[in-house]
Amino acid sequence: METPDETLPDYVYQAFGLVYYGGDFQAEIESFAQRWRGLDANAFERAVREGVGEEKIIAIFALGSLNPPGVQEMLVPLLQSPVRMERWASAIALGKLHDERALPVLHTILQYEALLPIMDELTDESMCYIGYREIIASLLANWGNLSSIPILHAALKAAWAWELQLLANPPSYAQFEMIPFWQTYQYKLAYALGQLGVYGALTDIPFSDSRRRILMIYLALGHLQVEQKDIFLKMDDKTLQEKVAKALERLFGLSETEQHVCLVHFGDDYFREGALEGHPSPPEETWEEWEED
Repeated sequence: METPDETLPDYVYQAFGLVYYGGDFQAEIESFAQRWRGLDANAFERAVREGVGEEKIIAIFALGSLNPPGVQEMLVPLLQSPVRMERWASAIALGKLHDERALPVLHTILQYEALLPIMDELTDESMCYIGYREIIASLLANWGNLSSIPILHAALKAAWAWELQLLANPPSYAQFEMIPFWQTYQYKLAYALGQLGVYGALTDIPFSDSRRRILMIYLALGHLQVEQKDIFLKMDDKTLQEKVAKALERLFGLSETEQHVCLVHFGDDYFREGALEGHPSPPEETWEEWEED
């Protein structure tokens, strides 16, 4: 991913990064600024009112970060947009502002629209749909609204069933590339459920032993409120390992031996589950700059 232009406000880089996966969008920023006469709140409001396609989506996300006066009333009608990306982006932007009118759409995305056919190639659009689900999981957990608990749990169950279905068919090479991203989504959901105190979320889902170990650790990390960025690297820290071990005992009743197995095998489990014969898992911080802003 390219280094952010330090002359641009963070909200600009983040909004474009939510539409152009990979970070190579300097030309798009310049084009947007020229078309809409700037990169301030007024320009983004004009793009929402008059724009279409990717520029309108970018503007929605930017306004969600800027939160200028009247922005919520501007975005609420888009929750009913027939254009899926407009509907999703406005729900996420309003969710970031804790506008409860966005909750039904956010829940619908995870509960029903998550069952839409999986795209079979890595494109900006397919990465956005995966990444937006990750953002929604984190938004709902940070929001702390208990009505989201069954939705997050159902999404975790659906994501696992979906992965098994892909692997059984068998998937194309491109779908194999995408499976690690869906696994990362499961980790986000587990972390979110841990934040919300739902420690029995794995009991009714037939995960493999290695996946269950990974998800128990993510539930524990959510419970401990460990910052999500670079979690995999953080797990090398002995102090954090001790905290996670105690959480595994407290939350799941694991013995010292079982705690040790979870922690010692975390790296092997993570890459065996996610790498899929050489395809590395995506970095967990892919979307977190905007989530944590």
